Amino acid sequence: MIGDNIRIARLAHGLSLQDLSERLTASGYPTTKATLSNYETGKYSPNEDVLKAIAGQLFTPLEFFKRDPIIKSNIHFFREPFITDRKRPYLEAYVSAELDRFKYWESLLEMDVNWRPDAPRHYSPDDIETLAEEFREKYGAGTNAIASVCALLENQGWHLFALPDFSEANMNITGYDKATGMPFILYRTFGHQDDMRLALLRSVGLSLIKGQNQKETDALTARFARAVLLPQKQCISTFGKKRTRIARSELATGKRLFGLGKGSIMCRMLELGIIEESLYNEFNAYVFEHFDSTRANGILDESTFYEVPTTWEMRAVRAETEGLVSSVSMKQYFGPQP
Repeated sequence: MIGDNIRIARLAHGLSLQDLSERLTASGYPTTKATLSNYETGKYSPNEDVLKAIAGQLFTPLEFFKRDPIIKSNIHFFREPFITDRKRPYLEAYVSAELDRFKYWESLLEMDVNWRPDAPRHYSPDDIETLAEEFREKYGAGTNAIASVCALLENQGWHLFALPDFSEANMNITGYDKATGMPFILYRTFGHQDDMRLALLRSVGLSLIKGQNQKETDALTARFARAVLLPQKQCISTFGKKRTRIARSELATGKRLFGLGKGSIMCRMLELGIIEESLYNEFNAYVFEHFDSTRANGILDESTFYEVPTTWEMRAVRAETEGLVSSVSMKQYFGPQP
């Protein structure tokens, strides 16, 4: 048990046996790569002081190593991540460790937020509009703009956490743990809020939608994400049924209203037949010619939308304030992340 947990925590931080060996040695606990391997395979067990040193280097509470992990690396990805075979065990361990932390707080707080996925289905483009409306109804979005996609998903049991640096992934990764049914999205921590909102919903779309091939799946999930953020009725009531010209001020206001990028709004109007393809192409040509390189870069920008996952931190702080976990463990949990 201790050895398995050491291995999970090490891989979750993107460290090789040699990396951890060097860190322990530098911190005053000389440990060889072979010794660590023996710990992980269960041939030997580290004494308490060494285990504390390992916990400190992996920013993981000591009690994690002494209990059976809740999540046992039984991860299913809705789409295979673009990652080398060598790094896949690191990524799976990272997901398992993060979900284990979520589940730990949920068990302490006696919460049951498990979610069980249905198999993704084939949809036509028109069916996507109905699916988006059903999704908004199920998730309690009503007819209003979605202020926070993160909050919407977290309230329905999705677990959101940042992609680790070692993954080298340039797009979200989504899936679920087969044993518990816990769904997750590993999100990119750079970009713009409107991009992040769209990407999160496209990730959810992968759990629902399956095209004939990857290209069709990408097109359908993108439409699903746009339809969730800007439903057909709201789009028509805002921009009209038929337009031959769109002012930039309209797009800017639409972006603030719905938290959707201007290009995505134009694409939404095109797929609903509000504008012709010629106007859409004209817009894209204008954007290409006048691309604003000074646009603020970052998830937190000047818009009114708040796209930062908060569930894990809020549950952890609640567990501490209710005396369910020690402040020492909290410091370890909130140490530098991989």
